[in-house]
Amino acid sequence: MHKRKSLQNDFEVNKSLAEAEKKVLIGIWIQTAATFLTAIGVTEELRILQAAARGVTNDFSAEKKAVAGVWLQFTGTLFSAIGFSQQLSPERSQQIAGRKTAIIGNSINAYGLTLEVIGESILLREELDEGILF
Repeated sequence: MHKRKSLQNDFEVNKSLAEAEKKVLIGIWIQTAATFLTAIGVTEELRILQAAARGVTNDFSAEKKAVAGVWLQFTGTLFSAIGFSQQLSPERSQQIAGRKTAIIGNSINAYGLTLEVIGESILLREELDEGILF
């Protein structure tokens, strides 16, 4: 009887874990899509600013850093989503490969976030020095 109760508890834990993993998987794919839309949006903003500033000396290097950072965040998030999806495979080799892919994705994401922070910080300093208030 004790063994039967233990098996039922294992089943409940596995069922709950599977449900939680589904939520994580859905969330990370939503995050990937959102980051992609953000990357498209900031790229469009940069193009509009560049077109509006024709003839003005501005290389937009800070903005370019920030935009590149967002694209790297998207790439990293995509790798993480693919990796997490692989981790849910019943095959151990796929789980390990997925874990590695997710770690690489997280590293790319972190680098992208750092690049965006640097670009945005430079841009803020430039705007404050020029007296641009927003």
